[in-house]
Amino acid sequence: MDYAVSKDVTKDNGYHIRTKTYAIKPWAFEKNFSVVFDEDGIFLVEKKPIRLIEEACIIYGSSLSGRRTAVIEQFDYPFKIPIPISPEKYIFAYPSASITSPECEWFFANNILHIANNTKAYGSVVTFRNGTKITSATPPHLLKKQLERTALCMIMLVMNNRMEYQRIFSKLFEIAQ
Repeated sequence: MDYAVSKDVTKDNGYHIRTKTYAIKPWAFEKNFSVVFDEDGIFLVEKKPIRLIEEACIIYGSSLSGRRTAVIEQFDYPFKIPIPISPEKYIFAYPSASITSPECEWFFANNILHIANNTKAYGSVVTFRNGTKITSATPPHLLKKQLERTALCMIMLVMNNRMEYQRIFSKLFEIAQ
């Protein structure tokens, strides 16, 4: 799809990552723009994909650097680190390449339904919860490996948070008695 001429694309420079975000791709026509795939449509944003990820981490209470460091230390992933943007809202993203690469795409794990081989070209076809499909130059086995790593990260962080919340609520309940 040529996002430059599609009438389905909405320009939205105020876009913020949320639970409805499916993927972010760099726009091929301008290096400082992103194409964001969302449950509500496709948005053209005048920010690099990494900038959208950085802003989202801050909105949800941390920094990209802090989130990356936590995952690296807990899971010993050396590269293409999954990012827990908001574990409380189940917003976890993973990169298709190094985050410094201008071709790096971001996929939001909770919204992926299926990853398949692209039979028309090299790469993958990613299908999301609402049936939206996008192509990626990244081979399916690499996207699936990244999804697997992200799923493990999700399970560990969400479970740890729930146990911590349970402990806190139990303690508060004891105090209130």
